[in-house]
Amino acid sequence: MSLGLSLIIAVVFTLLGIASGVPIGYIFGIACLIFMVIIGDFDSITRLVPDSFKMLQGFAFLALPLYMMVGSLMLATSLTTKLFDFLHVALGRARAAFGGALVSFVAIFGAITGSASATIGAIGPLVIPEGIKYGYHKEYTTGLVACASLIAMLIPPSLSMIVFGVAGHLSIPLLFLATAIPGLLGAIFFIVLNFFFTRRGELTRLEQPPVISSGEEELTSGGRKELWRKAGAAWPSLALPVMILGGIYGGVFTPTEAAVVAVAWIMIYTVVASALSAVIQRSLSRFGAGLSSVARGFMVAAKPIGAIGTICFFMFALSRAFIFAGVPDLILRVFAAAIPNQIIFLLVVNVLLIFIGMIMDDMSSCILAGVILLPVALHFGVNPFHFGAIVGVNTGIGNLTPPVAPNLYLAAGIGDIPVKLYPPNRYVKTVLYLLLLGQIPVLILTTYIPQVSLFLPNLWLATR
Repeated sequence: MSLGLSLIIAVVFTLLGIASGVPIGYIFGIACLIFMVIIGDFDSITRLVPDSFKMLQGFAFLALPLYMMVGSLMLATSLTTKLFDFLHVALGRARAAFGGALVSFVAIFGAITGSASATIGAIGPLVIPEGIKYGYHKEYTTGLVACASLIAMLIPPSLSMIVFGVAGHLSIPLLFLATAIPGLLGAIFFIVLNFFFTRRGELTRLEQPPVISSGEEELTSGGRKELWRKAGAAWPSLALPVMILGGIYGGVFTPTEAAVVAVAWIMIYTVVASALSAVIQRSLSRFGAGLSSVARGFMVAAKPIGAIGTICFFMFALSRAFIFAGVPDLILRVFAAAIPNQIIFLLVVNVLLIFIGMIMDDMSSCILAGVILLPVALHFGVNPFHFGAIVGVNTGIGNLTPPVAPNLYLAAGIGDIPVKLYPPNRYVKTVLYLLLLGQIPVLILTTYIPQVSLFLPNLWLATR
């Protein structure tokens, strides 16, 4: 059977498996086995498992579970709550400032964990109920949380870029820098759009204004004293991005070592702070609570780490099977024959990446892009780090686009609201407006102005 027909059968099987609700990691594993059997390459099957384990055990890939642990530990030790409280006071208590604090929190939290799902899980339960006090409709706040999570995928350290770098054998620090400006642009656009929406009011306003008690009014009065108090509580969280990014780009340690330092920092701070609290308040239970929060953070992180590890293992196996069979060369020949120039290629690959993101999670999409599409991009003269930024923005958009849309449904589940696509409810409208007016412009700028993604990598290389 021809390679093209074998590839089509594998793709059709994968789509049917996704539509039937089979766990996506197992779908990739079975699709890999079917593909290898169809093309008759039985000798290479025995090489897939050790090759895939080797990629999972690589030092660079180890950063992925470690940054996931960082996010889980911050949530378990309440560092996320303290960080958001500080940002909310620092940006003011005006109605529009609440959304600005939300987006700013996501940018900083993204600079610590690099994970969209961890960001939604950290900030969703905190800000969705709080938004009602400031006149935000629950569905609008949930939509803003879902869309702002895309920033966390782009602000370094980006978990998606770790996977893309491992799959494409590219420098991960340079990929981090390539997505930094697109992430910051997304944050700026979302803050501006939130200000506009809160002024207009149709999308954000509650049917009845919120009722704030006298105690709450006193709590939200702000002031310099409150700002310093909140800053004192948030400084361990604010120090993390400085340690991670400063350490990486200062040449002190690698992205993986930076993740280890971040995990150790949270553990040490929590243990020391809880021990001091136990001594001051003469209560041993305070120390026990600190230790239990650290243990809870590790246990909560174990499940998603295992799930993503399984997906990546089978996706690495499938990508290796494609390489053994010559699929990247086949795709390259098809694109080279059908597409006349780089501009059309970038348009086509954006549509293709959004479609891939609609049916796959971001990790699988990045592996597929790094193995299959990266050689095609190089053929058309696209810088690999520029292409990495394009992949990062596209996979983020795909994560909010049905039918799979993991972040869309995750945020809706945390906000306890339905996802009504037709006719769209306020939540879906919010996501749609923010994507069309905030993230699609970022995608266009990233795609057709290479310096948006290449300015920081070039600057860093020039200083080395």
